[in-house]
Amino acid sequence: MSKSEAPAPSLAEHPRRDDLAGLVRTLALSAADERSGRLGDGLEELMGEVGLSIEDGRIATVNVLEALLRVAELGEQAELSEAEREQLTRLLAAGIALTPPEDEAQADRLAAQLCWLAAHTFIDVGWLLDDALGVDAERLWTALGNLVRSADGHGARRGRAEALVALAALRGSDASAARGGLRVLGEQLRDPALRRLAVMAQPLSVEAVAAASQQGAGLPPAEDEGQDGEATLPRHAGSDAPASGEPRLVGELVAAPLGPFLFALGALSGVLLLLWLLRLIARVVLRSRRPASLTVRAAGITIDSSWDLLGRKLGQRQTHIPFINLARAAREVRYPRLAVYVGLIALALGTFLGVSLFTDGSRAASPSLLAFAAAVFGLGVLFDLLLSRVVPARQGKHRLLFVPRRGPAVALSTDDAVAADAALRALSTRTAP
Repeated sequence: MSKSEAPAPSLAEHPRRDDLAGLVRTLALSAADERSGRLGDGLEELMGEVGLSIEDGRIATVNVLEALLRVAELGEQAELSEAEREQLTRLLAAGIALTPPEDEAQADRLAAQLCWLAAHTFIDVGWLLDDALGVDAERLWTALGNLVRSADGHGARRGRAEALVALAALRGSDASAARGGLRVLGEQLRDPALRRLAVMAQPLSVEAVAAASQQGAGLPPAEDEGQDGEATLPRHAGSDAPASGEPRLVGELVAAPLGPFLFALGALSGVLLLLWLLRLIARVVLRSRRPASLTVRAAGITIDSSWDLLGRKLGQRQTHIPFINLARAAREVRYPRLAVYVGLIALALGTFLGVSLFTDGSRAASPSLLAFAAAVFGLGVLFDLLLSRVVPARQGKHRLLFVPRRGPAVALSTDDAVAADAALRALSTRTAP
C-alpha cells in the first residue's frame, strides 16, 4: 500500500463486513460438514456471487481473502499470521451472529461444527460467542453441554476432541448458562476424564446457579459470588431433596476453629471472650440461628444454609466445594479439649500454689506447711488426670470441618453422630473427579 492510500478499515468499520462474515461462515461450516481443513475451497465462486474483490478483504493490517486463497491452495500447510487468524475468527463469529440458531436442532448442529473447527483447524470462536451473540449464546452453551454428554460413556472415543474443545469454551465464558452447564456436567458425567476436566474447568469462584439440576445444562440467573475456592449459590427449588443415594446431614453453621497461634492470641487478649459473649447475646436475645444441610454429591459437597433472626428468615445461600478444591475434611466433638484445658489450668494453679507454699514452708521450717504444699500440688495433678477421663470422647455436638485449598473453612455443627459418620464415609469413598 502506498503512502497516498487510505489505511484499511477495522472490522467494525468495514463497509462489506456482513458480506465477508457471511462468506467466512459459509466456507467454515461447509468445511466442518465435509471434515476438511481446506477452508478456502469454493472461495472465488462465493466472491463472485456476493460481488467481492480481493481488495475488499483488507481489514486493518491484513487481507483475509488473500489468506483464504492461500489456505485453498496449500490446505493445512498454509502459514497464516496471528492477525490473519484472529480476523478470520472474528468474521466467523460475526457471521454466526447474523443468523443465530433458532431452535435446539440448529444449535446442536452449529455447536458440533464449531467444535470440529476448533479441534482440527486454526479457527476457534468459543471465546467470542458471548460478545457476538449476546443472549442468543445461551442456546449454544446448552448445545455445547449436550455435545459433551454425547461423548460421555465407558470407552467412548468418538467426539472426544470436540468434547474437550466444548469444555474449554464453557470455561472461557462468564455467562451464567455456561457456568451452570459446567457444574451440572461435573455432577452427571460418567467418563472419569471428562468429569475431571468439567470440575477442573469450573472457576474457583463461580456465579450463582439457580435450578441448574432441573434445567439440563442450566440457564440460571447469577446472584452472588463466594470466596476463592468455593461456589456460593442461591438455594433453588428442590435443593432440600438430594438425589437418591446422596448422603445428607442436617445441622447448623458455626464458626470455624482458629489455628493454635490465633487461638492463643485471642485468649490472651480477651478477644475470644468478647466474641463468645457477642454470640451468646445474639443467640439468646436475638434468637440468631444458621440452620444448614450438607449433601455429598458426585462432584463435591453442597451446603444449603439460611440465616434466621427473631424467628424470621433473612437470607439463604448454597455453598459448593468441588472435590478438586477440598484439602481436608474432619469431624471434631464440640469442645473435645475442654477437660484438657481445665485440667491444665488446675495443674498450673496447683503447681503455682504448691511451689509458693513449699517456699514459704521451707523458709519458716514448717513441716505442716510443706505437707500442705505437697497436698495442693498433688490435688492439681490428680484433678488434671481425672478431668481427662470425665468427658467421653463421643458425647455432645459434633462439628464437621471442611477446609478448601483456597477460601475460608466451613464448619457444620450437628448432634447426629451417625449421619456425620455416614457423610465422612461417603467423602472417603468418593474420588475427586
